[in-house]
Amino acid sequence: MNYFKHFICTRFNYGWLDNDRLDKSGIHVNTMDWLYSRCELFEKYCLKSVLEQTNQNFTWLLSFDQRTPKDVIDRYKGLDNITIIHEPIPDHLNKIDVQEKFIITSRIDNDDCYNIHFVDFIQKQFNGTSKLIDTQGIQYVEASGTFYTSGRKRPNCPFLSLIEERRDSIKSVLYTKHHLMPKFYKVKMVKKVLWCQIIHQSNLKNDIRGKPLSKRKIKKISQGFIFPLPLTEDN
Repeated sequence: MNYFKHFICTRFNYGWLDNDRLDKSGIHVNTMDWLYSRCELFEKYCLKSVLEQTNQNFTWLLSFDQRTPKDVIDRYKGLDNITIIHEPIPDHLNKIDVQEKFIITSRIDNDDCYNIHFVDFIQKQFNGTSKLIDTQGIQYVEASGTFYTSGRKRPNCPFLSLIEERRDSIKSVLYTKHHLMPKFYKVKMVKKVLWCQIIHQSNLKNDIRGKPLSKRKIKKISQGFIFPLPLTEDN
């Protein structure tokens, strides 16, 4: 029997048609055009970074709104390790039959990406105790091809992972907003760079937070990231 079961959690577009927010470019997010452009970002950055993890012992929960067009769902249906659901992820986790004593849940937004060693690293932190794991990352600005440090005060990360003992209910890493999670769980902070936040024109609010990275630093930390990492003369 395995000691834990690992779920990667992505709220793809659940409730998107009811959301009247604008992205950074002033475009409404509750449109089909916005959804299809988000699919392009997902396929460019996020999808391969998860599917090509060196450790394949995980289930990736993609939470889609029930009103999502069939052709969007069909793009990802049947891919390895992906389970498509049409409900909030915590609700789903509390409905399924999980036999393992511990649950690991990891966050990732559909426009960001993991280092291909992310899953393996997180699982190696398991020691039979509940904890929140905060890893380090970088930012990539799509328009300029430049890289920055994440610039986030720690622990405050939308790429958190939660190891929790299975009890009456599963809370998951989506239990509350990511910056509030450290109020409920002991945090283990690690220095390893394992994620990249993509800064693009259709972000809802993410923007550059950190400091520019040198070419030398980029070459060092880019190992394990599979999307193209162009180096500009400005780095």
